[in-house]
Amino acid sequence: MVVAAEQGRVPPTATSWSDRLLGTTDRTQVVDVVLLAVALVVARLVATVLLGSAFNTWPARIGWDMHLVDLGAVRSHPASSLLHLHSQPPLYTVVCALVSGLPGWLATGSLYLASLVLGAMATTATYLVARSLGVRRWLALAVVVVGVVLSPAWLLWASIAFYPYPTACLVSASLLALLRLVERRTWGWGLAFAGLLGCLVLLDSLYQLPWMLVALALPVVVARIPWRTVLLVSAVPLVLVVGWTAKNVVLFGVPSTSSWVGINLSKTAIAGLGASDVSRLVAQGRLRPLAQHAGFRPLASYPAGMVRLPGPTGVAVLDERTKPDGQVNLNNLAYVAISKDLLGQDLRAIAARPGHYAANVARAAAIWSSPSDDNVLFRRARVDGTTPDARAYAAWLADHATLSPAMATYRDAYDAVVGLAPRGRLGAAWPSVTLRAHARARTISLTAVLGFLACLLGVPVLAWRRRRDRTAATVLAYLWGTVAMVAATSTFLELGENDRFRFMLGTLVLLGATVVVEAGLAWWGGRQAPGSLAGASH
Repeated sequence: MVVAAEQGRVPPTATSWSDRLLGTTDRTQVVDVVLLAVALVVARLVATVLLGSAFNTWPARIGWDMHLVDLGAVRSHPASSLLHLHSQPPLYTVVCALVSGLPGWLATGSLYLASLVLGAMATTATYLVARSLGVRRWLALAVVVVGVVLSPAWLLWASIAFYPYPTACLVSASLLALLRLVERRTWGWGLAFAGLLGCLVLLDSLYQLPWMLVALALPVVVARIPWRTVLLVSAVPLVLVVGWTAKNVVLFGVPSTSSWVGINLSKTAIAGLGASDVSRLVAQGRLRPLAQHAGFRPLASYPAGMVRLPGPTGVAVLDERTKPDGQVNLNNLAYVAISKDLLGQDLRAIAARPGHYAANVARAAAIWSSPSDDNVLFRRARVDGTTPDARAYAAWLADHATLSPAMATYRDAYDAVVGLAPRGRLGAAWPSVTLRAHARARTISLTAVLGFLACLLGVPVLAWRRRRDRTAATVLAYLWGTVAMVAATSTFLELGENDRFRFMLGTLVLLGATVVVEAGLAWWGGRQAPGSLAGASH
């Protein structure tokens, strides 16, 4: 037991597997959780077998992804390679390095099984948290089935071995761990919550050390759990996250888990200004010549003398300009200085052209509201490269597609009916957004807009009304703070795959909107149901 229970109440002792694993002995809830897991597996099999949505493990198995370094170097020299990894957090790289060393059939089977387990974690956590926060059973089931199990976004992201899907599942599971920690105050749930936070920071650069510290402070400030207890259960994850961040500060002067902030921001602040306008600002001395080369690009594309190219360090992941598969190595040491320099140019460009930046932020917000099942990754049809792995991947893609014709039909029907984002003729007059001029239009999902607004505006009100219910207040504060943080940072710092960033919030927005709807239903019915979030603070 972590701490003495509030007001002399002793948490119930775990007496069954469901109590230990799920934190509930309610037979109805246990049955519902099992049925949701079975439904998830069936939906995945239908998507794979009947709809022809291929399970694409190639990026993880051969490292064909800009976020990855030379996986062979990581396997050969794991300590040195990971120590000098600055472009991205390490967890995705570690998993891919391990998977890439397995036989193809074993790698594929392991990744498929892991995706099913992660999906079951997400559905279980979402349903149990919804029920614990007072959402009626039929609504909780409907939201999880329609919003997760049958969602083409969840089916498609689960079908590619990439870190957005694990991120979405882990952040969803963290809600349940936090809820049970506050309810039961046991070591297991405390370790689970802190461990999930640590995994998220070491997996996805959207989540950083300050967010983790604030999340760990919530049980102390809101739920009144002693700070020493929280510090003890989070000691190992905190040491790993603080250690990784400190390593980046000491070795690279980067106070985060990724060195790409300046390059990413340049896509919003500088890209799209127009070559003549950027040249004018450079000639006026308001920008440096590097601003004419914003975004990610090979080192060979920079004019001679524009960027400093460090000498050999003896570490492959820092020295290689291209990975063995021919892709650019964006972990080359030169990109640290390039990103830092571009960050300064980004801020100057925002000051010089604030209207351009504001327009791109609005565009990023619109893309955030577009269906996340329309990502470019699902439409990948070819692979450039002459290595044996690249040729094998290209041959595989010729006969397989994650977004198969049948899956595309199902996706379009779902998005039109559930997402209120019609395509084709129905969507001709619907609000849409383009990333760049002449680019493909992205339809705005009215459901995504309304759900996000309900979560962003309604959850703080509900948290305040239930402020004396420490469990509800803590969980809702964590949910809202995480949604607000990811929405703000990804929209103001990135332009491109903002729909993917919304997906990586897992079921948080869906759950936040659901509790708001539950409160509305309770108010409309003129009743204050036990545990209902519509009830006043008491």
